[in-house]
Amino acid sequence: MTIRHRPMSVPHVGFRPEEKEALVQYVQDIALSCGQTIHDDEISFPGLKKDDYSHDCLCLESGWAKDYAEFPLEISESTGARIPKPDLHATVLGHLRQRIWMDLKDRCLQVDDTPNAHRDGTINTIWNERIVVGRPHLQSGMSVNTEELKITTILGQGDARTEVRPESITIPHHLPQSIVHGGLCRLGDILDMPDCGDPDVQAKFLDQYVFSIDATDDGTKLRTGISRHPVMGEDGVYPWRIMRSIAHVRVTPASCDPLAYDVERDIAEYLRENSEFFDAHGMPEDHYRRGIAA
Repeated sequence: MTIRHRPMSVPHVGFRPEEKEALVQYVQDIALSCGQTIHDDEISFPGLKKDDYSHDCLCLESGWAKDYAEFPLEISESTGARIPKPDLHATVLGHLRQRIWMDLKDRCLQVDDTPNAHRDGTINTIWNERIVVGRPHLQSGMSVNTEELKITTILGQGDARTEVRPESITIPHHLPQSIVHGGLCRLGDILDMPDCGDPDVQAKFLDQYVFSIDATDDGTKLRTGISRHPVMGEDGVYPWRIMRSIAHVRVTPASCDPLAYDVERDIAEYLRENSEFFDAHGMPEDHYRRGIAA
C-alpha cells in the first residue's frame, strides 16, 4: 500500500481588513494632495507566493500603469503599530507620474497622430524614417514599441549594397587604412549618402561620429551613435520626452524613518517638477497652436 502525503498548506500573511482600509485611505490622501484621484477599484491586494509562505501586496493599477508595494507596512519601534513605510509614498508618487505621462501621450496623439512622432530613435533610424517616406521599397526592417522606433534600410543591390541599421552602417567595400586607423571622424567624411529629404536630419546624420571601423569578409561595418533622439525634430512634436524622463525618476524618501519622513516635502517636489514642465511648454494643444501660428 502506498501512502500519499498531502502537501502542507503554505501559510499566508495577509493584511487585516482595517489595515487594508487604512492603506487605501493613505494612498488616496496622497493622490488628493497632488490634485489627482485614485479610485477604490484601482487599488487591490493580490497575494504573492514566496518559497515557504505567501503574503498580501498592495497594487495600484490605472490603465497601463501598474505598480506594486510589496511590503507597504512596517512596525513602529516606539508604539508597535503597523504604519505606512516611506517607500509606499514613493511608489504612489511614481505611479501618479506614470499616469500623467500616459495621459500626456494620449493627448499628444489626439492632436497629432503622425506615425512615430512620439517615439525615440537613433539618428540612423530617424534618417531611415525620413528616406522611406518617398522610397518605401528601401525599408528592410522595422520594430516599434511604446517608446522606441527602429528602422533598417538597404540601399543598392548586390556588390553595391549598403545597409543602414539603427546603430551601424555596413558598406560593400573596404576602406583605406588611413581612414580605418585615423581615429574618430564624421560619417560625412567617409561616405556620400543620398539625401533623406530633411535638411536638418541629413546634416545631423552626416555630422555624427563613427566610433569604430571593422572589416568584414565582403565589406566594412561602421559603428555609429547609439543615443536616442525624438523622431520628429529636436523636441519632438511636443516635448513629451522630457516629461517621460520626469515620470521615470525614482522618488527618494526624505528619511527611512516613517516617523521623521517628510511627506509634505516630497509632495511639494512632485508638484514643482510637474508644474515646471507645463509652465515651460504649456499643454499640447497650446504647443500645436503656436506651431501652426508660426
